[in-house]
Amino acid sequence: MTVTLDEADVNQYLQTTKFSVTAVSLNIVNYIETSIFAKLNRRYDTSLWVDNGTTPALVIHLMEMWYAGFYLRKIISEEDGLTSYADWLQDEVDRQCSDIASGAISLIGVTEYEDGAARPEFFPNDASTLLWEDNHDVDGTSLEEGASALLFDMEQQF
Repeated sequence: MTVTLDEADVNQYLQTTKFSVTAVSLNIVNYIETSIFAKLNRRYDTSLWVDNGTTPALVIHLMEMWYAGFYLRKIISEEDGLTSYADWLQDEVDRQCSDIASGAISLIGVTEYEDGAARPEFFPNDASTLLWEDNHDVDGTSLEEGASALLFDMEQQF
């Protein structure tokens, strides 16, 4: 894909353990990038993030955290205390991605989608539905041009 992770940067999240990454797997990085970009694509145009220079620093740090958690989970399964740390790393990445996608956290220096761009709406829309609610006959027939009874929202970007 586009982002590269450095062993030293991933290892900063493993300092409290006895483990360290000696080589970063491109397959795992591709999986992590695809997963994180898919979560953030609801709010940001991730197609513009083509390398480490164009990908926000926070997103790269989240990828490093996820990689460290994935690595720990892979090499240990029952070692006391470390599985909970791996869980925390991956839960933290998931929480922060959700917060970024919802707007609770903003990526500094990155332009968000304009209103409506992330959630395309089609007719009938909110305005036509409200118009129908205020101006319809007993049988549901619209008394106002452009009014309709239902709202349809894709919540998917094309």
